[in-house]
Amino acid sequence: MKNLYIFNLLLLAITLFSACNNPAADLPVVTTGNAQLFASSRTAACDGAVVSEGGGKVIERGICYTQGIATPDISSPHVSSGTGKGQFYCSLPDIGPGTWSYRAYAVNEAGTAYGDALSFTMTADSNGNTDVTPVPGGGSGGSSGDNTGGNTGGDNTGGNITQKEIKTIEWAINEINSKYSSPGAKSTEMYRFKVKIDRLMTLLSTIPSPYNDVNMRVYDETGSILSYYTKYLDNQPFTSSSQVPLEGSEIYLKAYLCNYSTTEGTIYYELQNGYIEEVLTQGRGIDMTPPAAVKAVTVAQFLAAPENLTQYYQLTGTVSNITNTTRGRFDLTDATGTVYIYGLTETYQPLMYDGEAYNDGSFRNLNISDGSTVTICGLKHVYNDNNEMFGAYFIK
Repeated sequence: MKNLYIFNLLLLAITLFSACNNPAADLPVVTTGNAQLFASSRTAACDGAVVSEGGGKVIERGICYTQGIATPDISSPHVSSGTGKGQFYCSLPDIGPGTWSYRAYAVNEAGTAYGDALSFTMTADSNGNTDVTPVPGGGSGGSSGDNTGGNTGGDNTGGNITQKEIKTIEWAINEINSKYSSPGAKSTEMYRFKVKIDRLMTLLSTIPSPYNDVNMRVYDETGSILSYYTKYLDNQPFTSSSQVPLEGSEIYLKAYLCNYSTTEGTIYYELQNGYIEEVLTQGRGIDMTPPAAVKAVTVAQFLAAPENLTQYYQLTGTVSNITNTTRGRFDLTDATGTVYIYGLTETYQPLMYDGEAYNDGSFRNLNISDGSTVTICGLKHVYNDNNEMFGAYFIK
């Protein structure tokens, strides 16, 4: 009898273990978000979120959709957007007038999970936000299926991908240099780029008022470029700061090429008056935590140190020969020597993806003038055989 009791306990334990490891219980948890409609281009911008990856990494996520009141799945037309946990956005193309149903999905090794199915109605003359209402179906379960809608990387038309030509940043710079070499020259055609956002140059607190567009620095594997006066999906103004993709986001961007000349005589190659065509993956922004390992040194010790774009040094000295009152370029002198400071910002600014120093022009807020004594932190850099402090930020 005792052996039978032990056997039953073991059988119960095995049953519970098997139930806990049922692949159906390890599916991701995904939610469906709102839809923003753009009748002029027959597109709908939908968002979703992977709340939990379940028992394994989410290898695909996106939005599936179909016309009418229905419960779409990934055998329906669908657009994927990245992997892993977090919020994502998809642009559904070729959305004609009528009622459409859509829902978010996420795939891991256990299968495919879905969010609630929602619906919207596109009218022939609407151009803006439209209410969405839930329809029956669309739980968090489901099983995997073939991806008949195609993968991202181009525009999805009825579930079949047709790739539009994507230009590189290197191509844009060469094109501006060869065809738009005159200051202020601008292309008459918009071009499409697949890029990541390196740095937002517009404060989110200023969206939507007084600004309804954003400035950003974007990059791909060929280089980086500034994108000025960038609007939201389908060339619409930003109506909320939450719509602005954060640094690290990968996007499709359409914009004009421009050669912009400053009053200082510097010429910038940039993209202008563009808009975000689609958010492929949502970034997490920038870690603005100042470095912990900072060495306090004299100017002489700083000049003798090797070039290093990871080690931050702290200097205290007297300011002189300010050559730029916006970016903060000047000489700093202590009892041991003088060093050139190539840019000073009000707060710590991490280097950009390619090792360039970001400067937000906040030096003008510091009320520093010739003769001021300041403490700053920055990196040792050598430019044209000259030692300088690079990527510096203000301490006191």
